[in-house]
Amino acid sequence: MKWATPMNNIIPMNNKYIKSTLVLLFTFIAFSLFSAEPPFAKKKRSYKVPSYSSNIILDRICDLEMQVDFRLNGKVKSHILEYTTRGRKGTEKILGLSTRYFPAFEYYNDHYNLPNELRSLMIIESGLNPMVSSPTGARGLWQLMPATARSYGLQINDYVDERCDPYKSTEAALKHLSFLFEQFDDWTLAIAAYNCGGVRVRAAIKKGKSKNFWKIKKHLPKETQDYVQKFIAVNYLVNYYMFYDLRPQYPDYTYQLTEPILIFSYNKLSRIGVKHGIDLGILYKLNPSYVKGIIPPNEEGNIVLLPVLGKKEIKETAALLPNSKNRM
Repeated sequence: MKWATPMNNIIPMNNKYIKSTLVLLFTFIAFSLFSAEPPFAKKKRSYKVPSYSSNIILDRICDLEMQVDFRLNGKVKSHILEYTTRGRKGTEKILGLSTRYFPAFEYYNDHYNLPNELRSLMIIESGLNPMVSSPTGARGLWQLMPATARSYGLQINDYVDERCDPYKSTEAALKHLSFLFEQFDDWTLAIAAYNCGGVRVRAAIKKGKSKNFWKIKKHLPKETQDYVQKFIAVNYLVNYYMFYDLRPQYPDYTYQLTEPILIFSYNKLSRIGVKHGIDLGILYKLNPSYVKGIIPPNEEGNIVLLPVLGKKEIKETAALLPNSKNRM
C-alpha cells in the first residue's frame, strides 16, 4: 500500500482563483495590522458577580437563626451589594483575617454563651484591625472607649493599651454586650446601644413608645440605624460569601496558628523573641497592645501571643491559658 504524498493532496487552482485568494489574504493581513482589535481575537469578558433574588437572600438569613430581629430592606441589600461588588478586595481581606480574630470570640463565648453572630461586630467596628483608632478615642477590634474599657478591667497607659489585645478586649466586649442585654432584654436594642449608648436607646424607646427597634429606629441616630442594618448584611456575608465567588485572603500561617501564654513578671517582646527564635516584627504584629514592646508586671498575667509553628519548646517554658500559675 502506498501512502499519499503531499503532492497527491494539492488541489489544482487556476490563476483567477489564486489572484482572488491573494487579495483576500492581503486584506486580512492589512485589517489585522491596522485595526484596534484583530479579527477573531478573544474578547475579555468583564466579570459579573452572581446575584440572587430577595427571596433567596431572605431564606438564607432565616437559616442562620439569628437572635436579632432582622429585616431584608433596601439598605441591607445595598450593604450586601457593596461588600460583594465594589468592596470585594476589602471583603476578601477581612474574611481572611477572621481566622486570626474570631477564635478569641469563640474562646470566651464558651463561658458567656452569647449569640454567635455578635462576632461580626468586630468587622463593623474595626475591619478586624486591632490597631485602628477613631476620632472620638475608641480603639481596637471592638472600638472600646477608654472609660468603658477601664470599667471592665483593661489597662490603658504609656506601656499597654489592652483594647488592642485580641483576647482581653474581646472578653471586655462580651461583658459589655451582656450588660446591655440585661438592660433591654433584646439583642437588636443591645447592638444599637453598643453603637450609640444605652441612654439614647432608652430615649428612643420613650419617644417611640415601643421596645421594637424597627418601630423606634427613626428616633435613633442615622449611624445607629445603619449600624444594625449593616450587622445583618455582614452576618449574611460571613456565612454565604462563597456564593459570590469571594475568596478569603488568608494571612500567613505564622499569624493564624498562635498560642496565648501568660506572663506575670516584667519582660520584653525582644527578650521573648530571642529566647524562642521568633522574629521581633512578628511578635509586634501579634501583640499590638504592648505599645513600647514592654510587658509590665501583672499579678493576673499578661497575654502574649506566640506563633506555634516549629516552636515546640513554648509549651515547656510558658504557662498556657487558661488559669495557669506557672511563670515565665
